[in-house]
Amino acid sequence: MPKSGKKNSVESNQKLETASKLRRKTSNLLIIFGIITIAFPFITEAYGYFTARQLSRDWDLQASEQKEQAKKLQERQDRLILKGQLPREEEIISNLHTNRGLAKSKSKEKKKPFPKTKIIIPKIGVNQIVLEGTSPDILKLGPGHYIGTANPGDRGNVGIAGHRVTYTHPFNRLDELVRGDLIILETIDYQYEYRVENMLIVDPKNVSTLMPTADPRVTLTTCNPKYSARTRLNVVGVLVSSKPRHIDVIRAVKQITNKKEKNGTPKSKVKSLAQLRQDLVKAKAMIEKNPLDEHAYIMLSETYLALNRYAEAYRALKKAELIRPDSTDVERLSKEISKIKEGLWQKIRAHEGKSSEYAEISPIPYLDLGYLYIAEGKYKEAAGIFERGKGIFYFATDMYVQEAKVYEKLGRDDLAIENYNNALTYDPNCKEAIAGIKRLKNKKPTNGLDINNMPYRLQPQ
Repeated sequence: MPKSGKKNSVESNQKLETASKLRRKTSNLLIIFGIITIAFPFITEAYGYFTARQLSRDWDLQASEQKEQAKKLQERQDRLILKGQLPREEEIISNLHTNRGLAKSKSKEKKKPFPKTKIIIPKIGVNQIVLEGTSPDILKLGPGHYIGTANPGDRGNVGIAGHRVTYTHPFNRLDELVRGDLIILETIDYQYEYRVENMLIVDPKNVSTLMPTADPRVTLTTCNPKYSARTRLNVVGVLVSSKPRHIDVIRAVKQITNKKEKNGTPKSKVKSLAQLRQDLVKAKAMIEKNPLDEHAYIMLSETYLALNRYAEAYRALKKAELIRPDSTDVERLSKEISKIKEGLWQKIRAHEGKSSEYAEISPIPYLDLGYLYIAEGKYKEAAGIFERGKGIFYFATDMYVQEAKVYEKLGRDDLAIENYNNALTYDPNCKEAIAGIKRLKNKKPTNGLDINNMPYRLQPQ
């Protein structure tokens, strides 16, 4: 064989061998890439699962520590009262740093840091911790709070972002929500309930839905459609209710006794919630046995006061007064209720005047004062208080329901219907509003007013 032919044969074999090696390397790389592609969702899912578990454990630990702190606080309070050293409520409250609902600032403060928060969306099975920030590293761990937006429950817009298909993918099914669905933001101390009001698909550069608002709202954002970042899905909810999670702790602190009896001796001991419940049962049993037992009604009134059930306390007190008008206990409790009423008015004026002393936004003072006016039979005053409350807390369903009940008592069924319908706007499943409308619908016409021809809305439109 000529030398040139042999040389060409060797070169050809080398090229074939090189091409074969290249194909093997390419095949191996493609296999590895395929394995990574297939495994990536499982890896991110596992990573998200374990980080979410860790965050939940941290949440439970903090809640447990707070309960223990509250227990120690109550024990210390009991010891001081037994010694006759009655602690001031302000001192107790200032020591309970973790309770936003109790610790009131006496001076203007900067925006509070974002509290440890959990987001719960029952319809789509979301139950995760929300972290501060929306950087890629944060969103790997779960939903993130847009820095600069409002905190849960505060006036303004709470912005929360979350992945749709990777890591913990909290907002994977966000598109299934509809108007009226429930979104819960839960801090260690409070639970805030929002109802979906609107759903928008916007350009990723459009951040208008995250702008501050005059009313308390929440805006959830995620990529849209799935597996794409072409647009953004925004779900907007409005706050409909807020309530403390550790109601027993709050009421226990409210049970602090700063008053002394006329003889100057302090009351023996602050009672626990369980003891107060026992007192309610005991007082009611005494009244059933003897309807003219003045002391039983006094006991009932004092117990209701300790539970912050002011209207019921007033009703029990008036019955005691009917039995014995000159009772010193009746006089003492009457003064106490008057002070409570004035305190509620102070909180309302502070809300409306934007005073920093009562910076925590809450419809409770309006509701409590309204209940007291109802107990006193002052229905027009009660309606006025609920109307004022609606001007600030227009999302508070209870405000509409209670005003509707007052108008029923005043014979203004038209205004009652209007308020029940407004309640259904913010809570389509409000049982009291639905029952109120049905009750009025079955009512016989009076003074020429045909209730059955009025606009009812039993279901959301």
